Amino acid sequence: MFRAIDGVDKRPEATHPLTQVDGNLIERWFLKLYCGLAAAKSSDTAIPDTLLRLLTGERWPEGWGLYVPFPAAPLTLATEFYYEALNAPTGEIKGIKLRVAGVHFNLLLGRPDNPTAWGLHRPRGLIFNNGSYEKRIELLWPVVNDRAVIYTRTGQSSDRPPQWSGWRETCA
Repeated sequence: MFRAIDGVDKRPEATHPLTQVDGNLIERWFLKLYCGLAAAKSSDTAIPDTLLRLLTGERWPEGWGLYVPFPAAPLTLATEFYYEALNAPTGEIKGIKLRVAGVHFNLLLGRPDNPTAWGLHRPRGLIFNNGSYEKRIELLWPVVNDRAVIYTRTGQSSDRPPQWSGWRETCA
């Protein structure tokens, strides 16, 4: 999926018109990322049993899981990965915000009071349109959602992505 998102922007002619991805695997991969980073941060960190069961394939509770926000402003697709844990004041994990190749994702580990504020829950897919082509990343779920998040190309830039402001790139 991540290669397809990056390819839509950087190599559209080499990117298949349709990429299908198991949505449950994406949710579990994002959750595995959180659990691994939390455990690496502190050996005292105990991953809640609920999350461990989700990692091993238990069904996610209603309203939990992947949300993809509708773009509120132009996005800059860029080869990047961003991660932010969303913790309650008590330290309890409530979710994870991610940005993959410029596309935003939210993985919620609880039922939100206002789900639409987080985006489209378990969308059918992501559609990238630039006028001359359309590329789709279809997310496969046990219960089909007919709605997708659509991204329309409005321009091109060789400038650094705005979300990188204040950061310097170096090679090691």
